[in-house]
Amino acid sequence: MAVSDAPLTAACLHGGVPLVGDRDGRVFRADGDPVELARHRGAVRALVSAGPLVASVGEGGVVRAWPRGLGELRRQAVIPGPLICGTARDGVVFVGAADGRIWWWDVDLGPARCFGTVTAPARALALLEDGRLLAAQGTLSIIELDVQGHPVRTLDGHLYPPSGLHVPPGERVLWSLDPSPLLIRWDLDEHLDQRVRSPDNLPGFEGPHRALAVDPGGRWLAVAGGDTVRVLSADALRLLATWQSPVEITALAAGADGGLLVGGEDGRLRVLAQAA
Repeated sequence: MAVSDAPLTAACLHGGVPLVGDRDGRVFRADGDPVELARHRGAVRALVSAGPLVASVGEGGVVRAWPRGLGELRRQAVIPGPLICGTARDGVVFVGAADGRIWWWDVDLGPARCFGTVTAPARALALLEDGRLLAAQGTLSIIELDVQGHPVRTLDGHLYPPSGLHVPPGERVLWSLDPSPLLIRWDLDEHLDQRVRSPDNLPGFEGPHRALAVDPGGRWLAVAGGDTVRVLSADALRLLATWQSPVEITALAAGADGGLLVGGEDGRLRVLAQAA
């Protein structure tokens, strides 16, 4: 589906509705003829969906949110940018900035506030069920912050700065990806003993891989590099499927129905109805 005349930079599925953002800062609803929902200054760096809430993070320093679905009143928070990433849960949006600050915005309570700080730009975020936050900073480390925003643990093991983080719902497992490509499964309750997944385990993986999507049911995960998506089983990292795009892949998102949203540099959204 042709959505934009600019490369797509973010995607998510919200209540069965595909949403995408582009490099020019536009957010589109893409379940039919594309409908522009919002416009940011700078590229859309993240689209996040959590229950009824959906939010978009603009590089230029504005986060826009629809607290109770796309048909409700839109709200916004202004945060010192550039902004890089975001995640959300229970009506709260977390946003990572280039200066290392991580911001916390309860969309029902007012302005955003600083939640915590890491030593380099926060490039990816993931939330645990108990409210702790995992942040991939612009070094090789992933930082775990407690509910007060204090660093409590560092996860080291990547060869390059991680570009994707994901915690499956209800699990104590973190998946992280760096461009080398190195994919790591961190068991957060086993002192990280079960963490290593090297490129040697991933036959055929060559070149940078920068996008990661994980099935909400925890059955599979997808990684994208260049023009190729590879779908792997979450238990043994068996290659389940390979899909090649006609253009470079610039956005990736998993849906609850087993499908996969693939955004391209040509501004088109491609939907794989069944990823694995």
